[in-house]
Amino acid sequence: NIYYCIFKTFFLFSGAQYLTHAPFHSIFINLKLNLLSVSKIAIVAKGKIQLCKRQKTDKSVTTTSRTELDTNVKPIGEKVKETTKTASYLGIILLGVGVTGALFYAVFSELFSSKSPNNIYTKAAKLCINDSRVQIALGEPITVYGEENRRRRRQHVSHVTYEKNGKKHLRMQFHLKGSVRKGKVQLEMQENDAGKYEYRYLFVEVEDLLHSTIVLEDNRSQDATLPSFV
Repeated sequence: NIYYCIFKTFFLFSGAQYLTHAPFHSIFINLKLNLLSVSKIAIVAKGKIQLCKRQKTDKSVTTTSRTELDTNVKPIGEKVKETTKTASYLGIILLGVGVTGALFYAVFSELFSSKSPNNIYTKAAKLCINDSRVQIALGEPITVYGEENRRRRRQHVSHVTYEKNGKKHLRMQFHLKGSVRKGKVQLEMQENDAGKYEYRYLFVEVEDLLHSTIVLEDNRSQDATLPSFV
């Protein structure tokens, strides 16, 4: 239609009004039909070009998405590295748990085991300060302390362990201080047939003019004299 209007206008302005007469009208109609066919062909071609462009765009989008998917896929070597790293982290965690468990076991054994020096010291100190003879000799209240270190702290309790006749022995020494005078505690523990510690002896040496000795436990059967602390 556009081409027909242009063509007709051109001839009208050029003085070709006679083209509208019957002899030329059929020719003009055929020309119009040809122009319409050409325009239809152009429209169809344009549609096909747009369709091709859309298909190319869809293909590029699909290719891009596939490329993105492919880039997200990790190579086997990288997966092996990540697996190794995870296994190493797990090993470190398990090692930490094992070390922590060993520390807790050591602390528990030291504080609550009947054979631990700390437990022996606590029980012996209670026996001494609750004994009426010690209370009279030293005066109340009574303080219990260990050996004095370089920082002038008295928390260290001197003790030594040894084995004799296939049985373990433990010797210990600590100090008492009352309102009147001081005393020194000497004790020795030995294993019985059941493997538990029992007192071989426990006594308090009072720091007075007579150097009195208060015996709280004495299970020695053959020793004639009190052994000195080692």
